[in-house]
Amino acid sequence: QFAVEASTQGGIRLGKIAFGAGGSLDTPLCLLYARSGAVPHLAKDVAKDIPNLPRSSLFCLPAMYEEPGTNFASDGIHKFLKLQEPHFSYLSVQDPAKPPPHQFNREAATCILTYGGFQKVSVSDHLKVVEALRPTAFECLCDAAPSNSNSTKRIAKSVNRTLSFLDQTLEAMKENVVLRSSAVLGAVVGGCDVASRTLSAAETAKRPVDGFVLELSDGAECGVKGALSEVLGSCAAALPSDKPRFIHGVGSPAEVLTAVECGVDVFDGCYPYTVTGSGCALTFPLQQLLSTDEPVGGQGGKRGKSQEQPLAMQLSEERFADDLDPLVAGCVCYTCQNHSRAYLHHLLDTKEMLAEVLLMIHNLTHYLQFFANLRESLKRGVYEQWKLSLCQSNHNYSVPAQ
Repeated sequence: QFAVEASTQGGIRLGKIAFGAGGSLDTPLCLLYARSGAVPHLAKDVAKDIPNLPRSSLFCLPAMYEEPGTNFASDGIHKFLKLQEPHFSYLSVQDPAKPPPHQFNREAATCILTYGGFQKVSVSDHLKVVEALRPTAFECLCDAAPSNSNSTKRIAKSVNRTLSFLDQTLEAMKENVVLRSSAVLGAVVGGCDVASRTLSAAETAKRPVDGFVLELSDGAECGVKGALSEVLGSCAAALPSDKPRFIHGVGSPAEVLTAVECGVDVFDGCYPYTVTGSGCALTFPLQQLLSTDEPVGGQGGKRGKSQEQPLAMQLSEERFADDLDPLVAGCVCYTCQNHSRAYLHHLLDTKEMLAEVLLMIHNLTHYLQFFANLRESLKRGVYEQWKLSLCQSNHNYSVPAQ
């Protein structure tokens, strides 16, 4: 169940997702990107100590399809992973951190890239895995055309196939009580084409789904075209306000703020993982002035306009070889409390696995604090001031090249 607790005229929503036996999550929310059952690079005992860790997980069909696949007892993924209940689990069709192999999609099946190679997945194949895993919510099978597609014919196929997959899924759920125990989310597709997005959203909203997933296989592409706000805005206008809106392919702070302002509630959470894979550490300032007399959350920060800082630092650069400062001054994460930029540079230079572990700890901590500050600014009614202060100190939103 989803409830909007507060909203602005611009479309920003502060909400709550209720699930399980007394479980709830505040939105806007960043899911914990767990892919095949665990946070990439982090052991369970390490991940549990990260502040603001949401009791929610995003699992990806490509990582779960072959193993464990349907090889489950009747208890599902929660019991298999010994997740502490209540826990919100969500199964996506593609891995949001990787470009989907859309060129191999067909009328009756979607292609996914598993550890064993390409696999074509039909609606029945997909639902067998859903029935075995029993996630709290799952995305219906979809054909997500790339955001940079200029083919009207390809985009139209994407919309029609996805609606067909959704109709087959809903029909199958009528006869299966186990499938009905999971919430089904309809996928909204259409690339960067506003008309196709609006059509997909409007048609999906006519079906009895529990929520929606805005599929952007490459949200940055829409951002480059300057169409992200227009695309998401057109979707929001065609969707009902009483159901949650998930999104894939949007992760940077600038993209997140754009999506939130278009009424998006839940994000895939893979951004810290992709930044870590680039050998980067998130460094944008978190603490910003939210009122005339009180700051909120995070580290550092002074009244007035902050000094310009990049989104992230590329630690493999030689200038960090003798830099003994922490990644971010005042950060409470284990990495910043115990190690220096020079040490992380050394680990990356020698290709030590520990580099990804320490970077993931910091990047996940930093990103989750960003979302905590975002929610706090909305609760206090000072979002615009917080956003202005954040944007004044962040003019470079791109992650440095690897």
